[in-house]
Amino acid sequence: MTEPDTRDVALIIGGGPGISASCARLFTKNGMRVAVAARNPDKPVLHALEKTHGVRRYACDAREPAAVETLFQRVVQDLGSPTLVVHNIDGRVPGIFGKGIVESDPDMALDTLLNAAFSAFLVGRQAARLMLEHQPNANGAKGTIIFTNASAALKGFARSGAFAMACHAKSGLAQSMARELMPQGIHVANVP
Repeated sequence: MTEPDTRDVALIIGGGPGISASCARLFTKNGMRVAVAARNPDKPVLHALEKTHGVRRYACDAREPAAVETLFQRVVQDLGSPTLVVHNIDGRVPGIFGKGIVESDPDMALDTLLNAAFSAFLVGRQAARLMLEHQPNANGAKGTIIFTNASAALKGFARSGAFAMACHAKSGLAQSMARELMPQGIHVANVP
């Protein structure tokens, strides 16, 4: 009979070759089991992480409530309940940058908000639901939720209103969640 795997589980949403891949390598190096979700889980970098680091790949459109819920259910079933969740989706929509407020396409602005801020809300919501059920560790912590962000979360640049709006929304979400959840043992961070 084999012993159950009791290593902590990390879930990264928004898998790509930059921050997500670096986090996946770091987390596995530190003994965690890691899941990475992306709209397209067949990206070469995700295949490489699976092969070299044992990372599990999942498909998820993080703008869809049912897809996010299903993702968390599958990760819990396959690896266990995540104690670390990283939302790494900045929401960039091609064509939205460099447009002044009067020339910006409203549909692109909405897509940017859905990709960045609404997906962060959905991911944060599911992560909090699971982590609130965790037993506190020796330090009293139940889990950590990290939202990556851009400098636009701190100041909006000219001709980038939609992106700045989405980044500020993620920042506000993280602040609100931190004040609500940190007293309950869940750490929340916004990392521009």
